[in-house]
Amino acid sequence: MMSITFRFMMGGVCLFYVIFPFFDDKDLPIPFSLDLGKYKIVMHIFQVVALTIAAWNVSCIDLTFVTIMGICAAQLEILCIRLQNFATKARKISYHRHEFDRNVGIFLKECVIHYDGIISLVAKVNNMFSFITFFQYFLGMPIVCNIVLQLTLLLDIRSTEFVMTIMLFSTMVTQMTMYSWFGNEVIVKSDKIIESAYLSEWYLCPTKHKRTLFIIMERAKKPLAVSAGGFTSVSLTALLVIIKWSYSIYALVRTALKQ
Repeated sequence: MMSITFRFMMGGVCLFYVIFPFFDDKDLPIPFSLDLGKYKIVMHIFQVVALTIAAWNVSCIDLTFVTIMGICAAQLEILCIRLQNFATKARKISYHRHEFDRNVGIFLKECVIHYDGIISLVAKVNNMFSFITFFQYFLGMPIVCNIVLQLTLLLDIRSTEFVMTIMLFSTMVTQMTMYSWFGNEVIVKSDKIIESAYLSEWYLCPTKHKRTLFIIMERAKKPLAVSAGGFTSVSLTALLVIIKWSYSIYALVRTALKQ
């Protein structure tokens, strides 16, 4: 639902950029310093097409990243269910003790392979998107601060530029929230692994399988997370910190302008 909302907001911003010059007595969506003469309409069409393509590419990249994080979180949830039920499942299909021990070993091995695959997937996500997420987070902070500064001090509330800035601000905040929400889901689901393993019927398992389960629980003490350039994890906590920093910068600049 959040991804659909974000795509509609991106489309709304592009649409407003297209119609913005007609309401505000401006020649082009993006100001151009040279006199274009009769080619002004060509430049207008070019800017509209360029903005549309850029918005589509950005939304596709963002939604791809968010979808991959959602897949990571879903796989962790599946792993939690498998860990919680592996011994119960083995007990239900086994008729003898040695058969139970063998089935427990098979199911636990599958859980280990599954967990290793999730760890590899998160590592690949970090290799592909870590620095993109870093720039998205830490370059978004001064941009959000600048937008809020324009809204509160510089723009007329009755102008179309004010409405356009509000739409841009809402889209950026939605984008950052979307990143943080799904990144936080990866951390939350990863934290549930220890609890799920403990809630299983581990006390029925032989000692060697208990050791395997213990190793899984020890590994899970370091939860999986999507990194933002190695500086922080993509989470709601990080988003709150960025909002606080943005407000601090905004307050500083506002005080300086008033003086």
